Amino acid sequence: MKNNWRLIVLPDLPPLETQTVYHALANIQSKHNSPNTLILTWPNTPYVSIGIHQVIDLVVDTNAISEMDIPLIRRITGGGAVYLDQNQLFYQLIFNKNDYPFSVKELFEHFLQPVVSTYRYLGIPAKYQPLNDIVALDKKISGNGASAIDRSTILVGNFILDFPVKEMSRILKVPDEKFRDKIAKTLEERIGSIKYFLGYSPDKLDLIYNFKKEFEDILGISLEVGSLTELEKNEIQRLNQYYQTEEWINYVERRHKDLISLKIKSGVRCFFNEVKTKGGLISLYIQVEENTIADIAITGDFFIKNPFNLSKLEENLMGTELSQELLKQKIDSFYQFSENKIEGLESEELAEIIIKTVNK
Repeated sequence: MKNNWRLIVLPDLPPLETQTVYHALANIQSKHNSPNTLILTWPNTPYVSIGIHQVIDLVVDTNAISEMDIPLIRRITGGGAVYLDQNQLFYQLIFNKNDYPFSVKELFEHFLQPVVSTYRYLGIPAKYQPLNDIVALDKKISGNGASAIDRSTILVGNFILDFPVKEMSRILKVPDEKFRDKIAKTLEERIGSIKYFLGYSPDKLDLIYNFKKEFEDILGISLEVGSLTELEKNEIQRLNQYYQTEEWINYVERRHKDLISLKIKSGVRCFFNEVKTKGGLISLYIQVEENTIADIAITGDFFIKNPFNLSKLEENLMGTELSQELLKQKIDSFYQFSENKIEGLESEELAEIIIKTVNK
């Protein structure tokens, strides 16, 4: 017997709503037990999206974004900064976590199957690459993210119909403008699109039809076309306002304002380090006083199933002596709940990175 899900197709949404819609549906599902839902959508104009754990000034060129006159939107899922436009089709899954009690890795492995299959149907040799990518001939052709809100789980991703190399390279932060061309070349080498492989971009409605079929056949789910409820519409409007507040835009920065801006009082040492791990890029800001952690900000391009719990780990580490073993014990305690684990980053490795950061 197939599980029944709702299918909602929302073409040409304003940029902000392409991010608030799935957040809103997860909030409503957690409170009112609304159906598991697959949303298919795309923005009517371009924008830049950053992951929930990222520091804005560390990852994007805000001057370039202003010059391009496009919005910058922080999303509720992890991952990196991206330029998004009409040449993509977003799939957004919102479902009850008890129906699919998976780890983040298991979520990607399971729900990306029909995405891979749809690409293959088009003639593109796609395959899943852990943790959250789909690749073809060593080119990334789909980026994906996941998150959890109370009783709901979110998984989002995209079909890349055409990739805007010039725009993407322009919005990313670089140490010097001379690196801009190098970034563009690297993006061309590493990112693929349907147009790159086939020579054309398929009609979105045809792509939706094919993806719907693969989704139903592979996952054993029956998709019933539906629409947003009034509760969901109201929640979208509420989040549209919230996403434009300083509280959300500077979600990471406001919690560690002095630390990230390096406005530290005398007698206190401050350290910064970036480390590439299996789980993604980890950017650490650490304030040390009398050989203990006075403040710590764990930021970057990574995934934790419940992103709002990361602040609890930071709070738990504050006041801890700079001992790798003590740090590991604190992280182990936090990691005992699967929703709290930074995917691909073991407690021992994170403790080691913290110690190496303050010993640089």
